[in-house]
Amino acid sequence: MRAQGLLARGDYAAAEALAAQALNDWRAAAAPREEEGELVSTLGKCLMAQRKYSQAYDLYMPALSYLTGAGYNEVYANFVYLNERMGTFQDSKPSPRDEVQSEEPNYPAGYYDDFEKK
Repeated sequence: MRAQGLLARGDYAAAEALAAQALNDWRAAAAPREEEGELVSTLGKCLMAQRKYSQAYDLYMPALSYLTGAGYNEVYANFVYLNERMGTFQDSKPSPRDEVQSEEPNYPAGYYDDFEKK
């Protein structure tokens, strides 16, 4: 596929155009959906290289619902990489040393309302 050569040379916009056309032609020909994984993967890589993450995400998500076998595996691997690039898997939980230690337990507001105060 010529798009992969352009992608390897860093001509991402031209690679995207060719990959998108190839995918559209494949779909217009009603070719087997299970076999379009390579086309989806190549177009997704072109989009990710240009930091068009939301477009790549929108390309990968539906493909994962119908691809099988090697095509699925390739698109899924790219999807996981895309999510890492987007920061989806970053741990937002503070580390224990960042948490402020307090002598009082951190009960929710109104916890003591039902108890008789002494």
